[in-house]
Amino acid sequence: MIKNITSYNQNKQLAFKKASANKKAGYDGFIKNKDSTDYKQKKYSTLKAGVLLFTTLLSSLAIYKAISVLKLKQAKNQLAKILKSDSDKQILSFIANKQKLDSLSSLPLSKKIKLFKSLQDLHPLKEEAINKAGLSTKNLYLKLLPDLSVKHSEPKKSLSRAILNGFYEGLSSIENTIKQLNFGRLKKGLPLRYSRSKFIEDINIITKDFTDTHKDAIFQNYGFTIYSSGNKLKMKGFPEVKETARSLIKDIPEDKIRQIEDKIKGFTKFNIINTDNPGLNKDLNSITKAIPEFFAVIGKKQHRTHKYSLDIHMLKALKELISDPNYKKLSDKNKTIAKISILIHDIAKSEGIPDKAHAIKSAIKSLDIIGKFDLDTTDKERIYDIIKNHHWLEEYKQYKSVDKIPKTLSKFKTKEDFEIQKLIAKADLRAVNSYLHYLYGGDYRLAVRKLDNYIK
Repeated sequence: MIKNITSYNQNKQLAFKKASANKKAGYDGFIKNKDSTDYKQKKYSTLKAGVLLFTTLLSSLAIYKAISVLKLKQAKNQLAKILKSDSDKQILSFIANKQKLDSLSSLPLSKKIKLFKSLQDLHPLKEEAINKAGLSTKNLYLKLLPDLSVKHSEPKKSLSRAILNGFYEGLSSIENTIKQLNFGRLKKGLPLRYSRSKFIEDINIITKDFTDTHKDAIFQNYGFTIYSSGNKLKMKGFPEVKETARSLIKDIPEDKIRQIEDKIKGFTKFNIINTDNPGLNKDLNSITKAIPEFFAVIGKKQHRTHKYSLDIHMLKALKELISDPNYKKLSDKNKTIAKISILIHDIAKSEGIPDKAHAIKSAIKSLDIIGKFDLDTTDKERIYDIIKNHHWLEEYKQYKSVDKIPKTLSKFKTKEDFEIQKLIAKADLRAVNSYLHYLYGGDYRLAVRKLDNYIK
């Protein structure tokens, strides 16, 4: 087509030159040349090529749409099979049937808690099936959450004073040491003495001959699941040795249980982060003593839009947060709240897939984590709310024009929380990849300007 267009242009220019050279011919000469058979054929050839290209583009679009529809149909068929034959039928039917969401408000609290627990324990492969079918657990979480926030969370055993002191010292000094972390070299995760991938492999070997019932018993009582997806072993949850676990597990050899517990302790309680910076190692290991759940996301892959593994993303976001000039304007207390929030803001995110419910899931997990800290209830609720609403910018863009400002500001209880949320949204965006920040940086600045002006 390019060749034909070039030829067409050359002939056209030649025609004009001939017409100009012959004053007597003038316009009549050009018209005569324009009506020549050669000129018409080339013009027709160019037009034909253009039509062909346009038709090809339309066909490609139609084929792409047909494939997308087919994929969605296959995904929904797969989900339908799960709905018919699975023990999680109740929770999955709520997800698939949007009308049923309205009936949740009439359920007693005990049933809501049971439904909520089923949702949290949903197998990762079922989550993937739901995601591929174009559905989401997010609305279900939102419907259940109002009754299941900080006030209804289970009380946690407080950390020792030594661990808490080390945590706060590490949280303070990491503002300097994290600046030396080479994020480009650690895209796939922090270096660990006992890596996440090795832990997953070891647990899989120990449990490979277990029945499904025994595997479920182990994973249910120790807080995590090992599963295979796309020929790769993955892990959901947070391994933890619980005092009551052994008494609840039946018919599994004692030596196998002991092996599993030893691996869990080695991965969480006795694990060590080993970067090439001793100061940073000290700070990170002091922080993970108080938040051993962080080990579960070190090296955890995210959806392909992300440049870094989940742990590096959250640490990169922390660095962006403390590097922001407006961070220095926060009070010491608000700095602590902002740093804790951003360190665990994505901690419950699903592996390798887009997870629209991850902000809510991470907020829920934060209740377990911060429940062990010596923070008052108000500060715990602030951290919970900040994590739950840290995607306020994405939601702001989806609201209708008239609702944008009031709906967004209703997420923040105080002006201080809004200041923290502005910093976290900006840092989070920068920590995904440079292209995404370039793409949505303007939206962020416009939203902040409008919200600030409204508050003023």
